This record gives sequence, structure tokens and C-alpha cells, in this order.
Amino acid sequence: MIIKNIEYPELLVEAIKNDKLVIFCGAGISMSEPTNLPSFNELSDKIAELNHWTDKQETKAAVDNLIRDTLWAELPESYDEISISSYRQKIYEYVYTRYKDIA
Repeated sequence: MIIKNIEYPELLVEAIKNDKLVIFCGAGISMSEPTNLPSFNELSDKIAELNHWTDKQETKAAVDNLIRDTLWAELPESYDEISISSYRQKIYEYVYTRYKDIA
């Protein structure tokens, strides 16, 4: 079947019509449009650039704000403030524990 000049396999079209299509996606799918979330390595690299970040309250706050702002900016609107706050706290705790000794 051709739709808007794109040829789709008949099996795909039939699966959609019969509500039988299942799409499996890996974790990296959130890194592309529309979310553009950074990879874990990219986020940890930004944090690693901070000098003795766990010793300084203002740096801890900057890391926390970076995580919060990234989640607010990139997650779909279906996430509410409570969900984002919960994710932010979990990510912050993980990063703080994992990268505590970065100098």
C-alpha cells in the first residue's frame, strides 16, 4: 500500500487495521525528537565537570536544578509536577551517590 508516496508492506498495514501491531523500542528512543533527552553519559559528563560538587551547597542546588529543568523541558506534558519531582529526586540521589567523590 502506498500512502503519501511511501510504500508500506501489506503485513504492516494489515496489522494496523486489525489492531495487532506491536512496536518494540529501546531506551535510546527518548533521545530523539520530540524529547531530546540527554543520554545518561551526557548528563553524568556535565555533572563530572563540576569541581567537588558534593561539598558545595550552591553546586548541589545547580545539579538539582539542571536535573529538574531537563525533566520539565523534555518530558511530555502528560507528566505532572509530582511525577517530575519524584523522578528528579531519584536521579539526584543516584548521581549524588555515584559521583560523590569526583574532584
